[in-house]
Parts: sequence; structure tokens; C-alpha cells
Amino acid sequence: MKKFKTFRTNNKGFTFIEVIVCIFILSITIAAFTALFAGSYSAIFGTGYKSRAVFEAQEKIERAVAEGEAGEEHDMTITFPGSPSVTIRSEGEIIKKNAEVNGQRFDVSTFVPY
Repeated sequence: MKKFKTFRTNNKGFTFIEVIVCIFILSITIAAFTALFAGSYSAIFGTGYKSRAVFEAQEKIERAVAEGEAGEEHDMTITFPGSPSVTIRSEGEIIKKNAEVNGQRFDVSTFVPY
């Protein structure tokens, strides 16, 4: 039986094309993850600012309720879907407060029954 000669028996290392393709794939992957992390980073900070603003507005509302500050008179009616015979009515007032954090304004309101 005749053996075929192989021309390249010692293939060590990578070819230039393989290295270029690997660098291209790696750069696309890094770019995608960088965009993902940047978007997540800004979303985390935005949520933190919103939480701080809601906390400040909630503090103002709790202080107003404790001091008996009058709000806007309002009747609240709750009707449950699928059960038209059950309706809850309550008289009370709505107290509205706002807070501004990092240039963004957040409004919070709550219903205080009599």
C-alpha cells in the first residue's frame, strides 16, 4: 500500500487569518458587553435617584399627616372587578408632595381617610 506524503507535518501555531478572525470576534463581544454595562450603570443610578426622591416626598407626607395639614378633600370609591355589588366608599383627603433630586421632579400623593 502506498503512503501519501503530507506537505505540512509540523503545524504549530495559528495562521494570520485565524488570529484576525479571533480578534474580530473578541472585539465585537467586548463592545456588546461594554454597551450592556454602561446601560445598566445608568439605570442603577436613575433608580437610586428615584428612590431617594420618593423617600423625601414620603417624609414630607408623613410630616404633613402628623401635623394635621389639610389636603384636597376627596371621596374614594373602590369597585372590585367581577363583583359589582361590592363597593367601598371613604371620605378623606389627598395630600400631595414633591421632591427634586438630580434635576428630576417626583410627585407623590396619598389618600388619608377621615
